[in-house]
Amino acid sequence: MDEDKEVLAASLNAPSLDPHSFSPILTIVSAVYLNIRLLADGTRCPLSSSLFIICIEYLSHYIQSNKHIKGISLEPDEEIKQSLFADDATYFVNDSSDSFDNLIESLTLFGTASGLKLNKSKCTVLR
Repeated sequence: MDEDKEVLAASLNAPSLDPHSFSPILTIVSAVYLNIRLLADGTRCPLSSSLFIICIEYLSHYIQSNKHIKGISLEPDEEIKQSLFADDATYFVNDSSDSFDNLIESLTLFGTASGLKLNKSKCTVLR
């Protein structure tokens, strides 16, 4: 299985998703050559936006559950780490350089596995 398909399969098997809902998608993807990199470059596949959202949801779940990435505390037992909309993401980490480094490491690792990458010309870090 290609790396891209492995990321998609792992995303579809995320604990937050019902595996029975997505088994038909895995069947289609296994039967047809589907490359997430091509989808990101504008292939007009009817499933492309849905597959992208599923993969980003997997990344979001990983970041949210990562204890080494500390978000910004809103209340004593609430924190915010991210805000996602379509293909835009905003990440909120505390002032710890470890949290920021762990976030960048997570995004880089996901990018290596999926073929997706940050558009550095659109990235800003506020301190």
